[in-house]
Amino acid sequence: MTVLRLWNSPGRGLVAVRPDGHVGFRCGAADPAGLTGWLSLIGAAPYPPVRP
Repeated sequence: MTVLRLWNSPGRGLVAVRPDGHVGFRCGAADPAGLTGWLSLIGAAPYPPVRP
């Protein structure tokens, strides 16, 4: 998994992009629990689980 920070686009949201280039998850405010839930749904949850 690669994590990138967009310095030229201020905001507090998260976007997870699938390997095929489509957005798989997005939220307007940082939501680690929501991201972890989506990763679990697709079978890619981080280990150990992220604690909100």
